Amino acid sequence: MIISSHCIQTAPPPLTPFMERARELQAEGRDLIVLAQAVVDYAPPETFTEAIADGIRRASTKDGLPLHLYAPDAGTADLRTALSGYLSEAFEIPADPDTGIMVTPGANHAAYMALSALLEPGDEALLVTPWYFNHEMVVNLLGGQVRTVAAKHENGFVPRIDEILDSWSPRLKVLILVTPNNPTGACYSDEWIKELATALSSDSRWSDVWVLADQTYQEIYFGSKRPLSIGSLESMRGRTITVSSFSKSLALAGWRLGFMTAPPQLISELLKIQDSSVICASHAAQWALAQTLADRRVVDEYFSASREILRARRDALLGPLLSDGRFTLAVPDGACFAFVGLGAGISSETFAWDLLEASGVALVPGTHFGGDGDNFVRLSFGSGSESRLQEAAARIIKFATQMDNA
Repeated sequence: MIISSHCIQTAPPPLTPFMERARELQAEGRDLIVLAQAVVDYAPPETFTEAIADGIRRASTKDGLPLHLYAPDAGTADLRTALSGYLSEAFEIPADPDTGIMVTPGANHAAYMALSALLEPGDEALLVTPWYFNHEMVVNLLGGQVRTVAAKHENGFVPRIDEILDSWSPRLKVLILVTPNNPTGACYSDEWIKELATALSSDSRWSDVWVLADQTYQEIYFGSKRPLSIGSLESMRGRTITVSSFSKSLALAGWRLGFMTAPPQLISELLKIQDSSVICASHAAQWALAQTLADRRVVDEYFSASREILRARRDALLGPLLSDGRFTLAVPDGACFAFVGLGAGISSETFAWDLLEASGVALVPGTHFGGDGDNFVRLSFGSGSESRLQEAAARIIKFATQMDNA
C-alpha cells in the first residue's frame, strides 16, 4: 500500500489523543474541565437559529432555491452581499460580492484552498511561531516548506518586523498572519500592522509574496476598538487574502461557515478547488447567516456581549495563575486563549498528560505550536463558567505545587 509521503510526514491533529482520553475519563465518571478545544459554549444569535428553522419549514430561500440542494460554489448571492457590507463597515475592506468573496465551510478550508493555489511543491510559507498548527499541517500536506519567525513572550508574542523581513527567501510565496492570535491571544497593534505594510511595500524582494491574514478571532478583542485589518490598507489590497469565520464570534462552529476575500483573479482560480473538494458550504447555514447579518445592530450587540463574557472568563482563569507567580503569562488581548509558561525544564507534553490524569484538566502542550513552545501550554477560556474556570486554575496550581514538592 502506497501513501503520499507528504501525508505520512505531516503530524496528526494534536488535539485528538487528548480529547479521546478526556472522553474516556468522562465516561468513567471523572469530573473533567476541558480547556483544550478552541470553541465557545454559548448559543448562537436567536436570529440565526430562527432563520434555520424557518428555512427548513419553507424548504427554500426567497429566490426559490431549495435548501436541500447545492448552493452556488462561491456562496449564495444574499450572503456574499451581506459579507461585502460587513467587511466594508467593520474592517474597511472593499470586496465585490460577485468577484471578490467566497463562502467556505470554515476558515480552515479557506486557508487550505488559498495555500493550494499559491504553493508549488518546495515553495515556502512563512509562519509566526507559536503557530496555529493547522496552517503548518496544510503547508506540509501540499509539499511546501515551512519557514518560521518567532513571536517571543518578552515581546508580548508579537513578531519583530525586521525579523520578518530578514526571513525572506527566493522560494517564499506567502506570509501567514493570525491576529488576534491562536494560540497566544496576542493582538498586533494598528501601528504594527501599518509599519509591516510599509516595510513589505518598500522592499522589492517582497513584491511577489502574498499575505494570508487569518482573522478568525477579529471580533474577539478586549481593547477599546476592533483591530486593524492589513487587507484594508490600500498598499496591501492586491496581495492580501483575508480568511475568517463566524465559528467563534457567532458560536457557529458546528455549522462550518467561513469566508475569504481576495483579488478577483485569485477567487476565480479558487473556485476550481472549492468545486473539486467540497462544492459549496452548507446551503441552509448560508441562508441563516445572511438573515442574521441583515440586522447589524443585533449582531454588534451579540459581539459586544460575547466579548464581555470572554473577558470575565479570561480573568477568572488567569487571575489565580498570575497571583500564584509560578507561571509566565502575557494576558491575552483577544481570542479565547492564553499561552502559559511553565518554567525552564518542565516538559509541556509531560505536564499536560499528567495534569489530565491526576487533576482532570485538559489543555494542549506548547510543543504542537512550533518554535520554543515546549515549556508552554495553551489554555482556552471559550467554554465553562467563571466558577469552573477558577476551579481549573486551582487544580493547575495544586498540581504544580505537588510537582515542586515531589
